[in-house]
Amino acid sequence: MTNILQTSHRPWVLFDATNPEHRAHYAEFCALSSWGKCPVRFMYDPNYVDLLSHIQCELVKFYIAQEFKSKFKKKVVDNVDQG
Repeated sequence: MTNILQTSHRPWVLFDATNPEHRAHYAEFCALSSWGKCPVRFMYDPNYVDLLSHIQCELVKFYIAQEFKSKFKKKVVDNVDQG
C-alpha cells in the first residue's frame, strides 16, 4: 500500500538559472509566495545563506551574462562558470 508521503514526494534538485523550468518555478514562487505548487524541491549551495539568496545570485549572474555576453564575452562567461 502506498502512503501519502510516498505519493507527494518531490525530488530534490539544485537550482539551475539556465533551466527555463527552474526560472518558471521561481517566478511562480514570487507570484504566490509559496513553493506549494512547485513539482521539485530546490537545494542550495552551502556557500549561500539560504535558498532565496542562492537563486537570486544565480539569476543575476545568468541575466548579466545574457545581456553583456557580446561586450565582455570571455570575462563574464568565465565568471559565471566559476560561480
